[in-house]
Amino acid sequence: MSHPHSAGRELALQYLYMHDILAGREGQAFDEWVAHHHPAPPEEAVPFARQLVEAVVQHGAELDLEIAAVATNWNISRMATVDRNIVRLGLAEMIAHAETSHKIIINEAVELAKRYSMEEAGAFVNGLLDALRVKLRPLSLQAWLDALRARTYGDVTNRVKTPLPPRIADPESLLFETYHSSQ
Repeated sequence: MSHPHSAGRELALQYLYMHDILAGREGQAFDEWVAHHHPAPPEEAVPFARQLVEAVVQHGAELDLEIAAVATNWNISRMATVDRNIVRLGLAEMIAHAETSHKIIINEAVELAKRYSMEEAGAFVNGLLDALRVKLRPLSLQAWLDALRARTYGDVTNRVKTPLPPRIADPESLLFETYHSSQ
């Protein structure tokens, strides 16, 4: 059985897809739609799905502006309906649920894209949400330095430790030097 938030994301996506397709026409309210949904969704997933749906429906225009800002060479209205709604959903969750890791949000969005869209949509969704994450949740200095070290000097997933050159071994002095040399 999937986690209630995973099921909630999927439920929210299904509703948002319908809501987007019916734009400008009378559609069912979320709770009415859930009541008639077959099979019945997991009870514990509904409140989370409702929060996400409300965030996307109430702030859709603002979300679309943020997405358009990072979607270079893509007009949001020309994106596949399901992909557009997955990105909206992920962005709304990053904003409304700061306690949830962006890695979880992006991974879940990619999995939804693979399931409900084309396989390639996962990379598209990942790229857009990561660009939005950079704007909304920039890495802390320490996380940035850890990523730099891992990319250049070792594999963090395997915890391989390679000594850093003396100049990078002390990140604060490196930042201090970099800052003052640019002045």
